[in-house]
This record gives sequence, C-alpha cells and structure tokens, in this order.
Amino acid sequence: MFIVTARHPAFRGAGLRVLSSGGRDQPSFKKSVKEEFLFRDGQERARRDSSVDDEEVHKFKMFSTSWWDPNGSCKVLHAMNELRVDLILRGLESSGRLLASARDSAKPLTGLSVLDVGCGGGILSEPLARLGAQVTGLDPAAESIEAAREHAEKDESVRDNVEYIVGSAEDLALKRSGCFDAVVASEVLEHSNNQDTLVRACAALAKESDGSLFFTTLNRTRSAYLAGVVGAECLLGLLPSGTHDWDKFVSPEELDAMLTSNGCQIRLIHGMFYWPVFNQWTWIAQTNVNYAVYATRRVS
Repeated sequence: MFIVTARHPAFRGAGLRVLSSGGRDQPSFKKSVKEEFLFRDGQERARRDSSVDDEEVHKFKMFSTSWWDPNGSCKVLHAMNELRVDLILRGLESSGRLLASARDSAKPLTGLSVLDVGCGGGILSEPLARLGAQVTGLDPAAESIEAAREHAEKDESVRDNVEYIVGSAEDLALKRSGCFDAVVASEVLEHSNNQDTLVRACAALAKESDGSLFFTTLNRTRSAYLAGVVGAECLLGLLPSGTHDWDKFVSPEELDAMLTSNGCQIRLIHGMFYWPVFNQWTWIAQTNVNYAVYATRRVS
C-alpha cells in the first residue's frame, strides 16, 4: 500500500481541477494514480520474469577479490574446468562445429564464438579463449566483470579473444540472438531468479542451425542438499555459508522440459563428482547431485 499526496510524482504537472457543472471535467490525478499503479505493477512483473536475482548478485560481489585465488572460495570452480572444457569440446565435435582433426591442435576452437553466461571473474572464459574461441563473458555483477577484465589484460593469449559485458542473458538476446556457436551457463541456474527466462534466453542466443548449449548445475535432491549445502558449505568450508539455496536447485527432468519448450534437445547428460581431498572432479553415471547437460537447438 502507498499513500498519495500532492507531492507524489504522479501529481507533478497534473494540476488538480475543480469539477465543472455537469461533471464533464474530471480531476486529472485519477489517471495519474492509475498510471503509477500500472508502472509499479509492470516493474514487479519485470522483476519476477528477470533471470537476475539481485540478492545473488550482491552475494557474488564478495567474490570480486577472490575469483583467481587458487586456494580460495573459487578453487572448486577452477578444478571443474577440466570437465567443463572437455564437455564443450566433445559437444562441439559431435555437432560438427569442431572438426575431429582440430581436436588435438593448440587452438581447436579457432573461429568459433562462445558465450559464457554468468562468467563471474572469467574462470571458464579464459581457458576457452586460450583454445582459440572468441569468448563473450556475461555477468550482472559489475565487480565480477571488472575483475575478469583486469585478469584478462595480464595474458596476451586471452585479452584479444575475450570481451566482458555487464548484463543479463535476456537483455543480450535482444541484441545478439542466434549469434553464438556455443552458449555455456555453468553453475548459474541454481542462482537464477527465473530459470525459464534464463534457459529461453540461452536458447535464443545459440545459432539456429544446431547451436550448442552447455549447463552444469545441482539436482534438487536430498543428496544434493547434504553434499552441496551441508557438506560443501557447513562442514568442509569449500564455499561461503549461504552460497546455495536448495529450493533453486533444478532436476534434469525440469531442465529437459525447459529446453524442449524452447526448441532444444538434450544430447548428453553426465553426473559429476568432486573429491575434496584431491580437489578434483570426475564424471560419474549418477546425476543425483551435480550434473552436466549438453543440448542443441533443433534444426527447424
């Protein structure tokens, strides 16, 4: 509820008028109050539909000085790169965008465009750029993007192959729809305000002719809560307390439904397991905790 006064912005320039005889003249403030209500209602709907969660953005601002600390709170993400890069290479090879003959070259991703949604400090963007891809890193946290830019400037093999943008996937989709050979959203879905919006935007950003999409996230199971929240945050201290919200975890079936409704098809799904003692990830068959998905846009 809000109280309307003569100083309210809705009244500026409105000029309260007295009803003339016959009631033909209407007080102009009624229309202004209605417009204000519609504006606020539109803002609320926009907030609900946005993939960006402002609380999550604020949370990850704390990572701005530790993205590249190999022993800090992001070391689990650094270790995950071995699997993430492997997944992207295998997916692009199976789609035909990466020639098998180029797989073992120094820069197998040369000529391919990759969007890293929720790139943070560029932990995954940089190795993809070193492999020759033209990488666009996207994140709503300006502090994270600034950290990514500063770190990229230190490496000649990276800085000419990567650009970093502050913003959301849905905003970028309005400008660069169908532009990327691969769209990656790794460890992002479980931090999104609206997962449907995020998946829809990722699908729109991938090239229409068999463009590739890659996701890694956490399943919404008791096992994932015990491992990802109780274990990783509370017991082992691998992540700051409060990093994850179990209610935002997404099952493979839910992700499959979102992809299917946006013209995409899952080609591969893998379980992932983290060994804290060795700081190492490995592929497993079970998807009840961490899992990775490779999908493509269906050729229309």
